Amino acid sequence: MSRHIQMSGGLFACMMCIFSYTAAILLLPSALFKLAGQSAWVAVVLGAAAGGLIGLFAVYVALRNPRMSAAQSARYLMGKWLGGAVGLLYAGFFIWIYALSLRQIVDFVQIMLLPGTPNWVIAALMAIVVLYGVWEGIEVTARVAFQALVAITVAVLALPMLVYPEIRATQVEPFLWRGMPAVYDATWLVVPWFGESMIALTFVQYLKNRRLAYRWFLVGLGMATFLLTLLVALGTLVFGPDLPGRFVFPVYMVIQQISVARFIERIEVVLIMVWLSGMFIKLSMCQYASAEAISHAFGLGTHRWPAVVMAVVGVLITEMFKGTLDAFHLTTSPVYVLTTIAIEVGIPLVLLIASLLRSASQRKESPHA
Repeated sequence: MSRHIQMSGGLFACMMCIFSYTAAILLLPSALFKLAGQSAWVAVVLGAAAGGLIGLFAVYVALRNPRMSAAQSARYLMGKWLGGAVGLLYAGFFIWIYALSLRQIVDFVQIMLLPGTPNWVIAALMAIVVLYGVWEGIEVTARVAFQALVAITVAVLALPMLVYPEIRATQVEPFLWRGMPAVYDATWLVVPWFGESMIALTFVQYLKNRRLAYRWFLVGLGMATFLLTLLVALGTLVFGPDLPGRFVFPVYMVIQQISVARFIERIEVVLIMVWLSGMFIKLSMCQYASAEAISHAFGLGTHRWPAVVMAVVGVLITEMFKGTLDAFHLTTSPVYVLTTIAIEVGIPLVLLIASLLRSASQRKESPHA
């Protein structure tokens, strides 16, 4: 953190897109299909819009305190103890998201690729790779994000053509067949995933041109919304409105249907590697944000050693889950959804209130300024 870091708006958009999209495609679609059926894609659009508002709010707060991370702003505005507590809450939230995302990788790889492999082995190997990237600095993550997003975009856009023989238009129900209440219930599940974009509190400070922060944030979130919506819609077109809700990984099941001229098959292995590259970005951003917050909360001079501690803590947290269904039930429970949204809104809101109070205090002290 001692070096001055600058990031282009395009790289910032790439990071925000991958961060909001890659983890959501694994567990979220199944819950959406169960609640909204064919209209799950509508819930994605509405939930992404609501979660995006949280992210935009975070960008606004970050721009009020230029060149400061969330923990730095909290300590500057609220003092060592109260500000440090807010910084620790911010760090704790994103190490939790890190652990939850890491657990998704562990479960998926263990079920689909390496059955019988101990959980901690997969988690530790992925954590080491991510730690190496974070240790080298956020520039490494930003550069990889661009390459990963190109691969992800090409893969997702090619998917409709690859599964076209399996699409059955006769399976499509009338629009909003289950009614808007079902869509609203599903929308609530989407909001926390896109509300995680308040991680912009950490990364806006690195933008070369902060005046375009809103634009690039919306570009990244818009791309993530489009990609996730397309994949969810494909799930219905391939399997119908009800069957995808019975799968744990509906998007993966869609990918398994790829068969080009009944000769080229098992393409899902390539697409899994593309997905894992995106998850590397998500984990790196979470770990960097939490490590930087810990560093600033305690007045340390580096993010590197806190990142090591956060990696160990994250791997240990993954062992709390008994399996994929355990994580699925947790992330879809009303208490978890509301608590997550409260934290995502609450942290930037507290920073904004503290900023406004400090500005008002300074104006009183300097009435002629």
